[in-house]
Amino acid sequence: MAERIVGLISCVMCAVPYLIMAKYDVNSQTPIHFWSGDTALGKVVKNVPAYNREMAELYKKYGFMYCLSGLGCLLFPPVGYGLLCLTIAGIVLVYRAYKKILKKYQNESSGAFPQITPAYRKAMTGFGLVFFIIFILLWLPLFFAGQNSPWLIISILGTVAEAIIGMAVYVLVIAKKTSN
Repeated sequence: MAERIVGLISCVMCAVPYLIMAKYDVNSQTPIHFWSGDTALGKVVKNVPAYNREMAELYKKYGFMYCLSGLGCLLFPPVGYGLLCLTIAGIVLVYRAYKKILKKYQNESSGAFPQITPAYRKAMTGFGLVFFIIFILLWLPLFFAGQNSPWLIISILGTVAEAIIGMAVYVLVIAKKTSN
């Protein structure tokens, strides 16, 4: 039962940032960004309230997918872990939806929004693949470990550490190298 609760809590922790952004950024005067903190979006987006409503809806749906995965982890772990893997991989679809929303509300006078460079695409694809494989390997103890196993703690701490390291690598290395 402990691994089920850990799965639920982990998924809810992943859902919370998306649900918070969906709830509180919907009425913001500045456009909701896609994790980049891009302040130039204010010049690119022509109808900020409509853009923010669509972005909030996108984040809400993605957050609920994490909640659904957590519920699956609690009720039937293999289904929950499968849903979680699909949800994590679904960030690609979320990004594509974001680009469609951004294109829909883009100012014609602002010019084309900067496209993804091949170097950035290659770096993010490799980084995402490695990140996903490590994440799955860290979650394997939840399938096989006993209730009071130290592997559960290692799995949880490893997942948290991987998320922090992944964000740091992205911000400090990939984003800087690809912007030059």
